[in-house]
Amino acid sequence: MNNFLKDGRALALVAGVAFAIGGLTILLDKDLTSPTQWQSGQWLTILTVFGTITAGHLMVDAARARHVFAAIGFLVLFLSGTALVVYSSVGRQAEAQGTTTLSVEDTNKKIVEKNEDLEAAKARKAYADDQVQKETGKRGCGRNCRDWQRNAKDVEIVIEQLEREIAALGPQKPVNAKAVAMAEIAMLLHVPGTKDQIVAALVLLMPFATTLFFEVGSIVAFGFAFRTSRKAEASRPEIPERSVPVPANDASVSGKSEIPGNTPVPPKGGRRRGRKADKTVVNFSEAFREKHGRAPSGGEIKAQFPELPVSTAYDYSQRARMSA
Repeated sequence: MNNFLKDGRALALVAGVAFAIGGLTILLDKDLTSPTQWQSGQWLTILTVFGTITAGHLMVDAARARHVFAAIGFLVLFLSGTALVVYSSVGRQAEAQGTTTLSVEDTNKKIVEKNEDLEAAKARKAYADDQVQKETGKRGCGRNCRDWQRNAKDVEIVIEQLEREIAALGPQKPVNAKAVAMAEIAMLLHVPGTKDQIVAALVLLMPFATTLFFEVGSIVAFGFAFRTSRKAEASRPEIPERSVPVPANDASVSGKSEIPGNTPVPPKGGRRRGRKADKTVVNFSEAFREKHGRAPSGGEIKAQFPELPVSTAYDYSQRARMSA
């Protein structure tokens, strides 16, 4: 458990879960928090994300195991799943972005229209007030004067209503504010293209970038969390290799090991504490590596030293591999 925390596996696992939840949030939106209401579409989306992540890991494992056809199959599944996830998430983001853009544009249009109506109403109010002043004579406000007064009051009610509506709508909001801000920064950095072109490119590319960020992040994080440790690989039992035994009369190899009356001694282990590894076997392993470019297998050491126990021969082979 301590090793799991120290070597970063726990943090990678948490990061993988966070990335996966982020990707599912893009795909499912508010439905993610209501699993009891999920239908076939939501379940298929979750299974697609899980299958894509799993296919990515299995592709790496199959490649390490040298199963070419399995690796190619998992690669096809991974690419097709990634394309499907990106397509679905980009479509969902584009739909949400389009709805937001239309809403902002509609609100801005209403604000402009209300302001125009307000200016026209104020102009009518000013005209009505002028007419009241003209119709007011020495005899006071006559019939026409009272009509203009009523008209001015009606227009004043309209003005108050328009002002309340404009206040409720608030100020105008920019469309694609984030893209516009990034485009302005890009213009300062002399990025090729006009501001409108940069905004359009950002609006199109950001959904792809967001989706790939979460999907690739989950694959990398889970792969690091569930990786095979080097100690585990080193402790695996060695599978004897099919190899041609080295002839006993090979001068380049056996010359160092054939010493009359000198029986190879097993390496230091649990049963024979304090005894060092036999130099004849060590010299044979080093000479074998120099000639063949690899450490000898247990079977090759056993063929060279028949008097050695099988387990001891494989111990020497394992030691030669680890010292390479």
